[in-house]
Amino acid sequence: MRERVTGNPRAPEQADQVKIMDLARALGNIRRKRTACRRQLAQRTVDGPLRKARATLFRRQASILMVLVGLALTFELLGWILVRQSFLLNEQRLVVMILQVSVIGIIAVGRDSGDHQPAAIDLSSGSVGRL
Repeated sequence: MRERVTGNPRAPEQADQVKIMDLARALGNIRRKRTACRRQLAQRTVDGPLRKARATLFRRQASILMVLVGLALTFELLGWILVRQSFLLNEQRLVVMILQVSVIGIIAVGRDSGDHQPAAIDLSSGSVGRL
């Protein structure tokens, strides 16, 4: 075996270590860039349409809420004009409204529960509502 003739016998090993460290840094940079590219791609493909869908859903729900508030204010105003008393704050009317809404709510929950037995009684919301 031939020995290298250098002033510092460890110089080649240190140079190799420096090269290895440079390669590791470069690999780390490549991995970070790849991860960043994947995140950007995921945001473009998933978050964009998802964000649009959420915004559309919020607009729809907000518009339905505004219609409901408008109807409530209309009936309240008509109650004061025609009968000279509140429509929504009347205790008897409030009890009737709560009872009617609770029936509709129970039917809706039963419809979405999916606990229907096949080939058994018809428990669809239409047939339950007719009861």
